[in-house]
Amino acid sequence: MALAYRSDVLRDVRDALRGFGRTPGFTAAATLALGVAIGSAAAIFSLVDGLWLRPPGAARPQELVRVFQTSPASSEGNWSWPEYEALRDRTTSLAGLAAMGRRGAVMPGPDGSPELLLANVVSLDFFTVMDVVPAAGRLFSPLDERALAAEPAVVLGHAFWLRRFGGDVSIVGRPITLGVDPGTPVTVVGVLPKTFREIDPAADRDLWMPVTTWAALNGREEFDQRTDRWFHLIGRLESTGTNASATDEVRAVAAALAAEWPATNTDRSARLQPDVAYRLETGGSNIAALMGLVLAVVLITCVNIAHLLFARAAARRREMALRTAIGASRGRLIRLLLVEAGTLGALGAGAGLLTGAWLVRALPWFLATPPGFRSSEVFLIDGRVLIFSLGVAVVTTMLFGLAPAIQAARANVSGLLKGGAGRTGAPRLDRRIGHGLMVGQIGVSLALVYGAAVLAQSARAIERTDLGFSRDPIVTAWIPYGDAPMSIVQEAVDRVAALRGVGDVAIAIRAPLSLSGSGLAQPVGVPGSLVSHATAPPDVRYGAVSANYFDVMGTPIVRGRAFTEAESRGGEPVAVVTQAFVERFFPDVDPIGRLVQLRGVDHRVVGVAADASLNRIGQAAEPYFYLPYWRQRHGEGTLLIRPDGPTAPAAADLRAALGGFDRRLDARLVVSMPQYIAFASSDYRTTAALAATLSAIGLFLMTVGIYGVLTYQTSRRAREIGIRVAVGAARVEVMRLVLADGLRLTAAGLLLGIPLALLTGRGLSSLLYGVGPWSWPTLLAASVVLVAAVLGATWVPAWRATRVSPMTALRDS
Repeated sequence: MALAYRSDVLRDVRDALRGFGRTPGFTAAATLALGVAIGSAAAIFSLVDGLWLRPPGAARPQELVRVFQTSPASSEGNWSWPEYEALRDRTTSLAGLAAMGRRGAVMPGPDGSPELLLANVVSLDFFTVMDVVPAAGRLFSPLDERALAAEPAVVLGHAFWLRRFGGDVSIVGRPITLGVDPGTPVTVVGVLPKTFREIDPAADRDLWMPVTTWAALNGREEFDQRTDRWFHLIGRLESTGTNASATDEVRAVAAALAAEWPATNTDRSARLQPDVAYRLETGGSNIAALMGLVLAVVLITCVNIAHLLFARAAARRREMALRTAIGASRGRLIRLLLVEAGTLGALGAGAGLLTGAWLVRALPWFLATPPGFRSSEVFLIDGRVLIFSLGVAVVTTMLFGLAPAIQAARANVSGLLKGGAGRTGAPRLDRRIGHGLMVGQIGVSLALVYGAAVLAQSARAIERTDLGFSRDPIVTAWIPYGDAPMSIVQEAVDRVAALRGVGDVAIAIRAPLSLSGSGLAQPVGVPGSLVSHATAPPDVRYGAVSANYFDVMGTPIVRGRAFTEAESRGGEPVAVVTQAFVERFFPDVDPIGRLVQLRGVDHRVVGVAADASLNRIGQAAEPYFYLPYWRQRHGEGTLLIRPDGPTAPAAADLRAALGGFDRRLDARLVVSMPQYIAFASSDYRTTAALAATLSAIGLFLMTVGIYGVLTYQTSRRAREIGIRVAVGAARVEVMRLVLADGLRLTAAGLLLGIPLALLTGRGLSSLLYGVGPWSWPTLLAASVVLVAAVLGATWVPAWRATRVSPMTALRDS
């Protein structure tokens, strides 16, 4: 019986394919619409998966957990190395706990110029905890501690291995040089597999090195400071452990550290979160917004295909009646039509995967690359995307195939066999169904267009927002000068200032928005402020800058003054604080002349600067302060060069002036501030661009669908139109008749779409900046676009209706 059923289904599939071959227009239109919808869904899921959902290429990823330090200022804080060691040694509910910190390294490029690489500094047990198998060589482990202390080593990221060494496995065991003049040789011990890129899905690193290698390159100071918190912690639960028990344990260790080290750990606790939950939370609103927009496109497509199937079924009523008359049951007819819908869905799925593969290759075009670095995002049509796409195809097929199949199986046998198709009431039912589908299309399309419009407004608002510094084409040059004397650094600044086209040069540790995680932080004590002295001093981020920094960057001093050149180099320690700093520590007093304690040293506040976007545009202003740059060595500096005229100095000239003077001062990264600003606002622009693309696809599908519906329904009313023309109706009246139908449906669609659009705006509110979720002018503009699209789709059927010949219509009806 099962074989007979299978044979019947295969026969239905063959019949469906033959039927589709006889109607190439229908088949092409339906396959194209399905291909666009399924391909869009596949591409967006690949984007979402690559940025947020894809688990790390480690064994049993469901066991991985993130461990965050919590404080009054943050619930996702990092840890210092001593704090990590305490957690690692005192926890038993975790099978392992690894640390990872993001840093940069310099390696001589193929042409000899220094190349800036992305590096991860990890604990020796990192790859053991992650349970990663190398693609070549081996990965270090705690057993290598003594050997690695004597011979620094690194592991290469897979993409970097392919890019720099062409996938040559012989690089394993050979040394490479990190740093310049003369640099430090480090041995390559292994290469990571392609499936493992980073603990965050969208990231990738060139080099992975143990802390012993980083210490050999840069010293151990960063690992000794309890307040130098730059390590992310990721652990693996014991087979018998639970999230709750592990959370209780790490909180107990954090409480013990607060008791042992009150000066640095008071008010600090810990939080544990499963890695899967962390990635979902990180994607959050972006995942919901992008998948919601794709869902709208899929729904519009389902409506289009459903109506095409309704029209096809209406043309086959006599066939269905004949099948019923010779004994076919209603269930048999429904199965036949569902098999046809499934076959059509399979054709659409194939077209969708081809379209999706093309769109996935185009995804990097939407995403900004960090200035000065190579793009690290990799988007694939892999097994996860394939399963999602096939799931969309199955659900879509069910949505557009079931109702037409049931309707077509309800054929009026006697009426149809007598030739009374026009008197069975089916056309009127078809018309109601078609009108209902059109109303739904228009409503969903309005929500889609409105969502794209408010996201575009948000992207424009972020480009016009006050950054707290100038948008002028200032050029930045990052110099990790290490142990070079400060007098040499000052001479390098003077050499750059003397270049043609340079107006002024300032120096800071790092430039705003320069991918530095908001910069460094220090515990700050403020005598006389409202901060309780019973707690540890809060960590506040800061920058060290030259006296002319505020003039060069265009950061306003809103109260007091900037520090002077004399104060930059000696005398009483001074500081300039921001407005957010004042609001937190001096809310009701004049801060000028007040003292702040930094590592036990009193600094007098001489000025208040405007709040500036430090790490990300649109983030809430946080307390921040500036110290004079030249009063201590920082090991690195960023030159901020204001051009003297419209043309900025070339990067080659800057590198020649710096590296030609002293190789230790060779600029590793030369980037303009507009490039940093563009990257910092790229999330808003990317979301808006993707939404606009999906909106355009949805609007196109809606327009084509409405055109098809009205064309079909106008052809069904040919007899009526012919009679009207025969009794004297003018062609303009016929056109008005069809256009009036379109406008009535548009009005109904707008009534449905307005609440849908407002709900869409509300759902996107967390992704908006400077724009409210409910904007009536935007809604009006979106409605105008919809009305124009519907009128465009209605005009051609209306024009064709005026060309109906009364004699032909009455003879053929």
